[in-house]
Amino acid sequence: MSKYRNIITAAFMLIAHAVSACWYPTFEPQYYLTYNIIDNDAKNSQSETDMIRIWQMLLPGVSREEIKKLIYSDGYTVKDLQTLNLTTQLKTTLGNNKELYDYIVLMRETETECARTANPWYFYYDDDPKLQRLDSLAIKAKSRLSGKYGDRYAIQAARALRVLKKYPEIITIAETHQFKDSQLKSIFDQSLASAYYYTGAYEQALEIYQNSGDETSLRWTLEKLGMDTNNLALARQLSLAPGNDSAIMRLLQAHIRQMELASDKDESWYWNGLSLPEIGEVISVAKDAAEKGLECYKPIWQYTEGFAYLISPVDYEKADSVFSKINLNAASPHLKEQIRTLRFITQSYLREYDDTYKNWFAGEADWLCKKGTEIIDRKRIERAEKVGLLGYDTYSHPEEWHTNFCENVIFFRNTHQSYCYPLDMLHRAADCIVVPKMLAANDTISALQLLDLVDHAGLSAEEIIMADSHGCASICFAMECGADVATTAKTTLNANNSWSSLIKRNSSITRHSDRWNDLIGTLLIAETRYVEAAETFETVSDQYGSNIYDTGKNPFALQFISDPLCRYGETKMQSLSPNHKKWFAQRMTQLKQTMDNANKPRKVRTMAGIDYYTGIANSVYPCWSLTRYGEGSSPFFPYQIPNQPIGKRATEIIHDYMCEEYFPVDQPSKFNRSYQRLKILRQESIKNIKEQIALLDDNEAAEILMKIGQYLTIKHHYADTDIANQLKSSCDRWSDW
Repeated sequence: MSKYRNIITAAFMLIAHAVSACWYPTFEPQYYLTYNIIDNDAKNSQSETDMIRIWQMLLPGVSREEIKKLIYSDGYTVKDLQTLNLTTQLKTTLGNNKELYDYIVLMRETETECARTANPWYFYYDDDPKLQRLDSLAIKAKSRLSGKYGDRYAIQAARALRVLKKYPEIITIAETHQFKDSQLKSIFDQSLASAYYYTGAYEQALEIYQNSGDETSLRWTLEKLGMDTNNLALARQLSLAPGNDSAIMRLLQAHIRQMELASDKDESWYWNGLSLPEIGEVISVAKDAAEKGLECYKPIWQYTEGFAYLISPVDYEKADSVFSKINLNAASPHLKEQIRTLRFITQSYLREYDDTYKNWFAGEADWLCKKGTEIIDRKRIERAEKVGLLGYDTYSHPEEWHTNFCENVIFFRNTHQSYCYPLDMLHRAADCIVVPKMLAANDTISALQLLDLVDHAGLSAEEIIMADSHGCASICFAMECGADVATTAKTTLNANNSWSSLIKRNSSITRHSDRWNDLIGTLLIAETRYVEAAETFETVSDQYGSNIYDTGKNPFALQFISDPLCRYGETKMQSLSPNHKKWFAQRMTQLKQTMDNANKPRKVRTMAGIDYYTGIANSVYPCWSLTRYGEGSSPFFPYQIPNQPIGKRATEIIHDYMCEEYFPVDQPSKFNRSYQRLKILRQESIKNIKEQIALLDDNEAAEILMKIGQYLTIKHHYADTDIANQLKSSCDRWSDW
């Protein structure tokens, strides 16, 4: 496992950033956070919904919109109410019920006066004239407690008295008024809790805040009582009363987030250096709350306990045991999905990699892919609406859509940043658990297929084409594995099984055949298998094949052998082929055939050999785009500055980006196999060029050496040639050579 981690992590350090200078996306600990108990898609408007439902009991048949207009609009005078454009039905209802109409006017006026004191520039003092109206409203409300709307008047009286700081009077109302409606009583209790708090009755205030889920007030009250006030303690207190699901989950997620981010976010990933005593506290509190707390919260606390075992030190077996005991029927739909997701991670680790493993994994991974696709689909629609388009299938300004889209999903996908929770977790399980299992079982083909899946799951075929898809783990891993593995990864998908179906639906291998065939062809060039490469590039469209870097450099320019940064005319391509790589593979095939043709003249064969080995050397560098998809961090190129820190290499592209993914790299140099292979290839090719030059006569050899810049060699070994004489006549420092 550690071997794979090191290979992939080293590869991550060499990828897409290399094709664009000064592109350095940062990796912060907030990415790939795993504890996900809050449903971000759920709309948090329950309080307003409950209030409207209460009003609908008073005003049956009136729409929600009309009630919102009546209750939440500004103003309280008769004129204000007349400007609301209420429906005839509502006007009739209010006109026939003066008592209700009077209450609504008092309620709206109380709200208006209370709002005046909420202004940040307002300062309270006892004889403030602005408070006199509130005082009269409170008196009026208290005088009507025995009427039909007594519970509602009690709420308005308490609101006014709280602003007036007349807390004992609120307590008196609570002791003397008998509430008929429990929902209205809970609204009144918000003011009563404040009264208890400010009169020092903290225990009574604590009980109300627990029942209401008021986190801030609960924290203040616990502080007054000398109790713990961290998010975990608050969540435990709130779990003593029903109806606090949202508050408990919000507090737990905030607390766990702090733990996940416990290490220095500027130095390493959050998996390193977490506080073990704090993790132990979470486990202890979660166990206690699950066993002794209310049954309705048990799945939440069990999920939390199970997750804690996934933080360093990781114990997959304990985590899985906790998850397996959760009663899913008692969990919310969102929590069910999160339990299934984390159990997917634990089971990925605990299951043996046998004949049944891939089928099981394919089923769970397919579910995550579908969930992730649903989320990204919503993001597409939201993004389309944001830029004023009709929809992402029929948009009139594709350039706007593409720009806006690429800034988000594609950019995050290319840089391995978090952008979609289900796909993040699939990525984590695949990279850290499943692929290492596959490599340990020598199933390299499946490992490459899975890496390509997690790189492209959720993206449409068009989006894969739009994306710069070579800056990802699958490409880096394929560069290490070679052309045969990449080819087999494609051909084996013809099998009729769940694994092949999963890969075909979600990876780029079959959904973007140009990309994968171009990868295979590129690997074949890197392995000097030019006949096969030329055949493979026949299956790549010219439109795709023309979209590579550095096509303007002539890979057969001898000047590059000694000076890879040379800019003389002969180093530039005079005309460009529609598919540069295909042209190169075909040209190399022709040169090899000429070299091996015994019927050709010696000089023709030798010059073909020089061009052939020059093409090999230059395809490694500087025409690197013929053999790979990124350049900038390899240690063997001639203009490397020794002892420079990573990110300061003096190659054409500055490599200024580093990613450790989940695990640190111990010895990354041992796993740069593809780069080491290319290094040796360039060195051997230069030796072969020298051997070919040795077969030429002196004048021919000197001419070649002149292009390479080997002036000393010409002086000492070819001094009697025409080239040497030209140098003598044109250089006044010949004697210093």
